[in-house]
Amino acid sequence: MTHTRLILTQALVMAACVAASAQNRSDYLRYAAPVQSQEDRAETETDIECSADYIFARHPELRALAYRNTRRNTVLSAGYDYWRTHGDWLHYNGNRTASLEAMAGSEAVIKGVGLLYGSATYQRSRQHGTYQNYAVRPADYAPYTIGDTVSTGSVQNERYVVHGGLSMGSGRFRYGVSGFYEGIAAAKEDQPRRSVYSYWFRLAFGAAFNTPRWVAALKVYPEINKQSISASSTVTTYKYLAFYGFGQWNRKESSAGYSYRRQMQTLGIGSDVVLRKYADETDAWDVIVNAGYNFRRMQTEESSFKNLYLTSTHRATHNIVASRRLGSNTQIHLRLSGEAAWRKGDENIYENQKQDASQSLYDYVHVGTNKLYHSSDIMENLDARLVVVTGNNSCATVNIGASYDRHHERYDMPYMVIGNTGVTPSVGFGYRFKYGRNRLDWDASFSMRKAVGNEYTVTQASSSTEHAQAYIPYLIRGEEKWSIKASLIAAHTLKHGEIGVNASAGYARRTSAPYREEYAIPVCGSRDERLVSVCVFYAF
Repeated sequence: MTHTRLILTQALVMAACVAASAQNRSDYLRYAAPVQSQEDRAETETDIECSADYIFARHPELRALAYRNTRRNTVLSAGYDYWRTHGDWLHYNGNRTASLEAMAGSEAVIKGVGLLYGSATYQRSRQHGTYQNYAVRPADYAPYTIGDTVSTGSVQNERYVVHGGLSMGSGRFRYGVSGFYEGIAAAKEDQPRRSVYSYWFRLAFGAAFNTPRWVAALKVYPEINKQSISASSTVTTYKYLAFYGFGQWNRKESSAGYSYRRQMQTLGIGSDVVLRKYADETDAWDVIVNAGYNFRRMQTEESSFKNLYLTSTHRATHNIVASRRLGSNTQIHLRLSGEAAWRKGDENIYENQKQDASQSLYDYVHVGTNKLYHSSDIMENLDARLVVVTGNNSCATVNIGASYDRHHERYDMPYMVIGNTGVTPSVGFGYRFKYGRNRLDWDASFSMRKAVGNEYTVTQASSSTEHAQAYIPYLIRGEEKWSIKASLIAAHTLKHGEIGVNASAGYARRTSAPYREEYAIPVCGSRDERLVSVCVFYAF
């Protein structure tokens, strides 16, 4: 009997330890808006034990089943992020970014209806050192780029995100609907009339079948994105460069007069499937399988309404997470995750033709399409986390992982290829403890990337444009480097709710890169990145 009580006590202590850590992280991240335009990006890379909650939270029909052990109705947070790189940097990101963010999220159970949830985020950021780019998030439109030829400068960004939904259930069947809106306004500091407005709008519809032992769910979501680029002045004529494919198109600067406008639009549709088997007395493994697919079609339109360029992108993702207890004081979490994307780009050819012979009216007519561009990206990650109870209110974690990444892009006219492949092993440690009303959770990790193969076949001579848009990104993707990250979450339980702070820092340094000796344009041999993030939150 004493032995049985001891095992039961250790199991309860371990569950409390894991739940305490999950509460700290989940309360802070549960309403976090995605950084990229893809809505299924993981909020954090190392939070394996909370993966099921994050996956469920992205499905409106499963939202009520997420965060069962960490329920908080409302979360308020404010944060500051600072990132800087020394050496080579991506021209559209700049070499330094500082941002402030405020977020509020809440959820409420409506009797007889379901769980209503929502959040709002406001972010203001400043990018320094940006050049040769007009668009917000140009990677969504790559390789099509509109270049600002004025000079290197700073860009102010404002971001608004509103997300909410309703999760309903009736017996074993669950249903849900959610909406997502993101608006971004950007302008150059020294030229506020050079502005960009972009928005994403997404609706999601989901249905699930839920039993005490397993869950099956399906979500479908259409999405639309529009981006408007404009520049106007009463005293200065605007000039620009248009690129598609390694900065090789239209080397001659074009003049837009005193105003310039261009539109870009993306239409997409996606689906996401979740299967979960809960642990029970016959099988100790808790397993969740998540797979998603997304298709997007992007097209551009200039001020004369010509659709110059379009891309089609297919993207597939997967997450497999398995967890179980090993004895009375140890728990293991395994995760296999990855994504693959394929994109092709076409160039539309227009000819200025006479439309009315009597009045000599001319207009541009679409006369053909060239197959121009292909790219593929593959990434796979395998992670494991071991949680060991070290005391009545403490536990330690050990993490190991490995990732594989491959990037390949081909420009067909003229034929050019850029490719990068690498592997990255990683190791990490963490410690969590609770003392009275105080909780502490810290993690540290170290990783080292090794390049497996790099390819750079560019037929034309190197130029400053190609250097910025093709060569530097190739060096950054193909570099070997080491990086270290650390995070600290401290929380204090109040009479009503909990207040906490999340601080993290990271540092990465290049050890080598696939330099091309035949290029006369010099590059910076050393390169490092630094990131600091601080956020305070209140959950109640």
